[in-house]
Amino acid sequence: MTVMLSLALILALASAAAGVVSAVYWYRSAKVEVSPLWLDYGQIEPVDPVQSQAHWTVGILRAVNENARLNRIAALATAAATLLAAASAVAGALVR
Repeated sequence: MTVMLSLALILALASAAAGVVSAVYWYRSAKVEVSPLWLDYGQIEPVDPVQSQAHWTVGILRAVNENARLNRIAALATAAATLLAAASAVAGALVR
């Protein structure tokens, strides 16, 4: 009986930890900034407006990719937190 209670507590704590991890990654994904390619390499902005726009487009695509990567990790951590919380509830219900 105490084994199941301990298991329920461990699963609940793991669920909370996974929830914190997902919150951190979603916060980080919200803070991704866009910077043009020329700025990333310490260069000056191109004089040609087409090239300048191309550098901004690359910067936007990089930011979107980083945002998607962080969101994916956050979503997986949220899924883990949900599964752990459900397992904790089941383990807790089996104690009674």
